[in-house]
Amino acid sequence: MRIPIDIKTYARPEFDILAARGDYDVGMGRIPLLQHGDFTLGQSKAIERYVAGQLGLAGSSAQEAAAIDMIGGHVADIKDKFVDAKRGKTGEELAAARAKFLAEDLCTWLGKLEKTLGAGGFAVGSKLSLADVIIHQLVTAFFDEKAEAAAAAAKHHKVAASVAAVDAAGAAYFAARPASAF
Repeated sequence: MRIPIDIKTYARPEFDILAARGDYDVGMGRIPLLQHGDFTLGQSKAIERYVAGQLGLAGSSAQEAAAIDMIGGHVADIKDKFVDAKRGKTGEELAAARAKFLAEDLCTWLGKLEKTLGAGGFAVGSKLSLADVIIHQLVTAFFDEKAEAAAAAAKHHKVAASVAAVDAAGAAYFAARPASAF
């Protein structure tokens, strides 16, 4: 279920009612939550790993699962570096920091990430995994500057192949996915 949020005011009356009723207690009063039958799970990374396991995207061995977690950590580090580059800046200084990160730093970080990825078109192992989905989200959704992020990824064969694998596997879903601010 999607909870409507007014993006301008962040008003969320439905969320507030459900939270007051205790529906989000397993998430310490926060979302996202995953409900699967009578099982409810909070915390986005725990949800990611659970869904990956249910869909066969959690790796074929303990080593692959660990490599998937490692790549998730690497991508989180890249996101943190972008946030750090913008911290405390406004106006033109912020715009310049964003542009520099996307034109220079992102390529450097994606090059480092590239060295951790497997061969064969997937981030880990010989089939699609959560690591590919995490890389796809970084390149296609995390940055507002979609074209710049795509251009940086295109310079790294393994990163680009990982993104393309998710594009191919999720084509029908991406075409039908409802528009959302989140």
